[in-house]
Amino acid sequence: GGYEGLDKALSDMTRGEVLQEVKDSGLRGRGGAAFPTGVKWGFLAGNQSPVKYILCNCEEGDPGAFNDKTILDADPFTLIEGCISAGFAAGASNGIVFIRHGNDSPIDRTRAALRACYANGILGRRVMGTDFAFDIEVSLVGESYVAGEETALMEAVEGKRAMPRFRPPFPAAYGVWGKPSNINNIKTIAYVPEIISRGGEWFAGIGTEGSKGTAILCLSGNIVLPGMVEVPMGITLREVIYDMVG
Repeated sequence: GGYEGLDKALSDMTRGEVLQEVKDSGLRGRGGAAFPTGVKWGFLAGNQSPVKYILCNCEEGDPGAFNDKTILDADPFTLIEGCISAGFAAGASNGIVFIRHGNDSPIDRTRAALRACYANGILGRRVMGTDFAFDIEVSLVGESYVAGEETALMEAVEGKRAMPRFRPPFPAAYGVWGKPSNINNIKTIAYVPEIISRGGEWFAGIGTEGSKGTAILCLSGNIVLPGMVEVPMGITLREVIYDMVG
């Protein structure tokens, strides 16, 4: 089903309808703050600048955290499709995928996927043959833990020390290179293609009243089955540790 969601968005939906679908899904940011994703995109959609950025955060410097990197390593096209869809909904022109320097496999896989997308008309001046234009690039950041904070990440990609900016102005008004920007975690963006394909109501039917959808957990240490599991929001850690990974 790769790119079916994007095709649906570009062929059968308006920008506003895509934005509303994400709002209806109840998707919240998976980077830690859990801010409603559709609302966040709405801030950027309201800015009329001709150049706007969708920033995808794979800085992921926490010890034992590898789910963002694994998504890019296993299926970077999911992230690319979600990023283009976010760009369409918010009226953005460019995407940047931030990856921590040294994570060679996710970096190489993402760059190869981007080359394939440009070669097949999924990125560039006419995305999938439509009038929508969108470009994505990979930007490597250093090994500063604070670079995972959204404004510090913008400083890093501009070649500066990764230090958080004072706010306001917020990124939707003044982001990377001074252009309006929206930053999302890799996991957040990777949910978007399925939300568009199946509908926001489908996603909202998973999880709890306050936290919709699933969580992707990284599990390591003294367990039988280390790795990643995707579970519905609301499940207990006891169920995960004892019933799933041993």
